[in-house]
Amino acid sequence: MAYTTLLKSFFALVLRPLGPTRKKDAEDALAYIVAIYNDPHQPIFRLILSSSLSLVMIWLHPNVFSCRVLLLILLAQYALGSIDSVFNIKQGGIPVGGCNSYKGKLNKWWADARKLVDAALLYAEDDSVDGPEYLYTFFALDPPPADAQERATVRARLRLVKEFIDGDTQLPTGKPWLFCSSRWLKRMDWDDVAYDKETGDKFTGDDAKKVRDVVDEPTPPPDEANEPKEFPYWSSDLKEYLIDEADDYCTKKVDGVIQNFGATHEGPEEKWKTVTICVSNLRWNAKNDNLALGIVRTEGKSIVEYRAQSMTLFHELFHVVLGNANTEEHEKSYDLPYIANPRREEGEDPGDEDQDIISTQEALYNPESYTLYALASLLGQNNKDYTFASTRSKLKKTEDPKVKDENNAGSGRAGDRKRMMRLTPRFSYLTRVERRLANVERLFHQLLPDVDINEALASRGIEVPADESQLNTSLSPPINPSSPDTLVQASGAISDAVPAESDGFDWQEDVDELTDGMASLSVEPRGAGYLGPTAGVFFLRSLLLWTGHSRPFMGSSLEVLRPYAGVESSSQLYNSVTSRQVIEQLVNGYFEVYHRSYPFVHEPTFRAQLHEVIQRPNQRSWQMLLYTIMALGAWCLNNGNSELDDELYHLALSFGDAECLFASADLTFVQALILFSNLSQKRNKPNTGSNFLGLATRMALSLGLHRELPEWNISLLQREMRRRVWWGLYMFDSGASTTFGRPILLPGEEAMDVRPVLNIDDEDLTSGTKFPPEEVNRPTLYSGMKYQSDLHVKSNYISNRLLSSSCVAPEDALSMDATLDKWSSTLPQYLRLNHHVPSAEPAFYFNRSRLWWRFWNLKIIIFRQLFLKRAIGKGDPSATVPDNEVDEKCMSIAVRAASATIESIDQYTKERQRSRLVTWYSIYFTFHASLVIVLAILSNSESPDMPKWQQDVNTVRHIFRGVFADNELATRCANIIDVILPDPLLATSDWANVQLDPMLMDFSTWPASSADEFASVLGWPDWANFTQ
Repeated sequence: MAYTTLLKSFFALVLRPLGPTRKKDAEDALAYIVAIYNDPHQPIFRLILSSSLSLVMIWLHPNVFSCRVLLLILLAQYALGSIDSVFNIKQGGIPVGGCNSYKGKLNKWWADARKLVDAALLYAEDDSVDGPEYLYTFFALDPPPADAQERATVRARLRLVKEFIDGDTQLPTGKPWLFCSSRWLKRMDWDDVAYDKETGDKFTGDDAKKVRDVVDEPTPPPDEANEPKEFPYWSSDLKEYLIDEADDYCTKKVDGVIQNFGATHEGPEEKWKTVTICVSNLRWNAKNDNLALGIVRTEGKSIVEYRAQSMTLFHELFHVVLGNANTEEHEKSYDLPYIANPRREEGEDPGDEDQDIISTQEALYNPESYTLYALASLLGQNNKDYTFASTRSKLKKTEDPKVKDENNAGSGRAGDRKRMMRLTPRFSYLTRVERRLANVERLFHQLLPDVDINEALASRGIEVPADESQLNTSLSPPINPSSPDTLVQASGAISDAVPAESDGFDWQEDVDELTDGMASLSVEPRGAGYLGPTAGVFFLRSLLLWTGHSRPFMGSSLEVLRPYAGVESSSQLYNSVTSRQVIEQLVNGYFEVYHRSYPFVHEPTFRAQLHEVIQRPNQRSWQMLLYTIMALGAWCLNNGNSELDDELYHLALSFGDAECLFASADLTFVQALILFSNLSQKRNKPNTGSNFLGLATRMALSLGLHRELPEWNISLLQREMRRRVWWGLYMFDSGASTTFGRPILLPGEEAMDVRPVLNIDDEDLTSGTKFPPEEVNRPTLYSGMKYQSDLHVKSNYISNRLLSSSCVAPEDALSMDATLDKWSSTLPQYLRLNHHVPSAEPAFYFNRSRLWWRFWNLKIIIFRQLFLKRAIGKGDPSATVPDNEVDEKCMSIAVRAASATIESIDQYTKERQRSRLVTWYSIYFTFHASLVIVLAILSNSESPDMPKWQQDVNTVRHIFRGVFADNELATRCANIIDVILPDPLLATSDWANVQLDPMLMDFSTWPASSADEFASVLGWPDWANFTQ
């Protein structure tokens, strides 16, 4: 113990010249060195101590930096406890519970444990501002001087754990054992020959003792007679018996799924202690191996998104140090929604699982409360601009500079400290009021969804604060697009918007903010990734600026109340998604909804594998495919509650680890990646989906899916399944690239010879089919895939051409349009919208309609920028733009395509069933079409077609606010339409009901430039001469 104290003093000496920040970095580096340096030698240690004077001289020598590093490595091993100096780590492999394969992992986990406990203690001992906030969330402790005893309890328990980690204290039991699987225990029966606890050998001879002779067999009480029977387990390491239920702890399953991650065992009167970490199971609990926190740049990120596998070991340390009797747990003890915001109640027993919210008393004994508190504290300390005290990232409020100056006047930092101390006592009260108010507003909205709360308050004579009313009413109708001021603003606009920062296109989609999977609403370019000319938002930016919306709107920024994202840690939810009944329901949901539109998983084969009629593939790819299919089934069946598909989404992702993703390839993996990419896009993670789609494309090419390979001796079904996967990938990648305005990287017809999918029924092609079946001239499950993929083959060159920096000429656009019309003329009769198809299944009507919606959408994309160019030119009062037959034809094609889209979607929603898949595509195509009609109204106010266009806009509003009233994206689309083209039926006072996030229209970070530069970026190099 004296050696450790001496060495810590030495560290304090050599690190003293460093500044606070660099000193902290150096200490972190030392902790990491301890983690990777794992070979202590007492002789070397004593030699270093005996030569301390020489060490100091070497340290002070300016040219021996490498010597310093070596000394730090050797000294750090003892100044800070290493994991093998604290635990007896079991040697050997997994079959004996050994950790030889995980030494590097354990050392990193130990470094994480030190980070966590240090961060927790820093805030636990901070009585100013940050510390009390975090303690209130996890333990319901009010700021000092209140709750002093409970605060002291938290600090004391954290210090005990820290001393154990640092090696400053030893348990009365001596070193505890650490095992990396539960195979260190040997299951026995009560009548087996027993092991001798003294020698560790089995008894021998005719009178050899049985297990029941040396261990008392437990007799369950009458009320537990139906509980699982308990058996003896022998440990050769402890030379002791443990009693537990049947089955190996780490491989034990509930409803077919592994549940256990770690456990701490204690001997009678705590004679020994063991920690078992089920290392191979931890990927189910957290995707990251250790704490890779990164830099937080956005609000709303839950701390559970940063959970790491290392936290399981940190959790068990509280059981080890405090004892199992003082750290009782139940199923809810691990769930963040249960742990966060406990109530301050007395007299409740720890481990009471009947209560819905944890009490302070239970939280003080709950290891997971300390674990998540430590994680939140560490995140808060690593991101100084954000607080995680609410369990989600939130920007810290900036103090009023005037007040700050007054407090700091003549006193340096003292005034700032005094202000914080004065504000601290009000934190608890204000937080409680805010939470209660949020609950009341949520309840008000649920009970009276059609009533505006501000109007209700005003009708009762209750004054609404001026700042709130201003926020709700400061929206104004658009500036006249024809006004000179507007043209000046438009001249500074940049359609190909770029962020202000060099890393502004960097994106991180682990939280849902303003990013949308349709690439239509994320107007602010920063953090959304690059979205090019064919993306809907590209056109929306130009249209907004032309209509005079070049500054942020002060619209309502009401926070959307979503289901708590932390529920993915819920063991109850985890159990439910893996039960046989739920699996069957979700798989059915996938095949009954999603598969009817995108049938590139062979349903009979997959179901046979699922029910183990035929052998399941051993690859992880099949598991990833299973959970992706379940997640899509949950998404299709879901009406907005994202808990289930969110859990399954992350489960599917957990099977796609780096080694699996990049070191192998098979057809199942390609299927899983394609489906997972589409699910990511539907979950408003477009860039994540694009990445997985790119990987799927490269993997498909490596498998030769783009080639027919007629000489390959495979079955007809296997060949057709390869085609279906390829053309499914082709559809998704073509559509997604056009949606996001990015180049389509798929090969063209000159580089692939794979044939189209066959238009047949599933029963016409089975594993035993010997001759190719003939195609039928009627709708089948594969008709939509066959003709949509053909549309992309014929039109992908159009999407790539539209990405050029120079705008296409009207004549070229008309040529592209002719290509689309020529393709449409080749469609079979049953795919024409006006053709009645008797006895067709519901999904066919959606597939047929979606094909035409996409066809019209391509026409809209081709002509809308030309349409806007003409509108801007005609709006310039100083220029004379002659009527041009080609321009008129271009405008007419765009408007007709938009109007046809709106009419078709309106008719479909009235006559057909609306699944979530139908909803998603209906909103996407309606919004694209509506912007063209809005542009027609604003730029052609004297047109005889005005009544028809106005009717189209009314239909759009009905679709967004009526048919899809409960959909958030539809509401946002409707809000944008109302801003650009206010509804004449809305009174001025009704603008308070328009909810538009101010960040949605924040163009303040976009660089402004001249009119010529605006035109060149839009792709119009001849703009300077256009008005002459």
